[in-house]
Amino acid sequence: MILTVSFWIQAKENFMSGMVVTSIGDTLTGMVDYQNWIQSPDSIQFYSTLNDKVVIYRPSDIKMFQVDGDTYVGAEVDIENSSRQLDWLSHESTLQLTRKSVFLRALVTGPRSLYHYKGSTTENLFYIKEGSIYTLLVYKLFYNDAKDVPTVRTLNKYIGQLLYYMSDRPEMQKYIQNVTYDIHSLTAVFNSYNKFDKATMSNQHKREKININYGLTAAATINSIHFTGADFPEFVIPKYSQGLTFTPGIFIEFVEPRNRGRWALYSELIYSTYKFEGNYDDGYDLIKSTMDFGYLKMYNLLRYRILLQNGCLFVNGGISIGGIIHEINEQERISKNNSDWNETGKALNEIYRMELGLVFGAGIKYKHITFESRYAIGGGMSPYPGLGAQTRSNSILVSYNF
Repeated sequence: MILTVSFWIQAKENFMSGMVVTSIGDTLTGMVDYQNWIQSPDSIQFYSTLNDKVVIYRPSDIKMFQVDGDTYVGAEVDIENSSRQLDWLSHESTLQLTRKSVFLRALVTGPRSLYHYKGSTTENLFYIKEGSIYTLLVYKLFYNDAKDVPTVRTLNKYIGQLLYYMSDRPEMQKYIQNVTYDIHSLTAVFNSYNKFDKATMSNQHKREKININYGLTAAATINSIHFTGADFPEFVIPKYSQGLTFTPGIFIEFVEPRNRGRWALYSELIYSTYKFEGNYDDGYDLIKSTMDFGYLKMYNLLRYRILLQNGCLFVNGGISIGGIIHEINEQERISKNNSDWNETGKALNEIYRMELGLVFGAGIKYKHITFESRYAIGGGMSPYPGLGAQTRSNSILVSYNF
């Protein structure tokens, strides 16, 4: 249901007040469908009044648009298509350029302006404006195969471009020599340059911060241990009931600043218990096993948020890491032929004290309250090859973020 609804939710518009400057110079005010893009949009939707039809504008159709503090310009530019992933680096320093009409996001506008482009298959690219031309700041990683030993080399042509672009300010040289090819470093250099000019900048990119949520959580959980294997029938054969436990926890969530906060990293620290009580008759002895393991678990999940008004639906998945902080591990053998004899000891002589697991869940958040249904599978505590001891849990969680 969550995944089906997501297609409808993601298709839902988010119209906000904005303006468009057409290719012939007309300025139109109205509503722009704003998706807080991580990747540069291929097109935008716009209407002037509620009675107007929605118009789709592409980069070749308009000079620029503004919405919610973001400014984008339509431009025909060179796109550098080389990968920067080590496994896919080129063995040549030659740029892989294509010409394309795109929307560039203005990071800084003023006496010296900086623009950004990110496509679905391209890395972050940056541009400067020289007259009416948007020029690519050139940066590329590639392998140098000299002496038959591949080494990663860097084409840093953008540094020379910036030295020339800002040559009227010699004091900028020390900043440019140390600039790296990323949004925050380049933005800082352009802002430093423009501060020397008395002209007021029309736009200045502010470093976007990750949104952090934190709070308390409580879980109602049915936990169980599932034993498998032929070497320990006293654990595998008995049937046992599953109990409901209630445990507290704390969480912290890091929500990405753009793309309307659809992706988040969620970490939770919570206490979990797994109990087993089983009786087994091997024909000679009655074997009573009692195990109760309490884990302090850390859940680390990647969460995809499907945005709603005042909240969101979400699905998430990830891993759990747990350590035993409470242990009952007992076994009693009672002889069927000698009522005066019995033996007590450990049910499992050795146990794993750390456990790794997989976690999946889905839920809904409304304002500060979150409800989630979650399923987790763990590797268990058995170190014996002939005994599998998988832990499983089904949980309903309620969380409150401050």
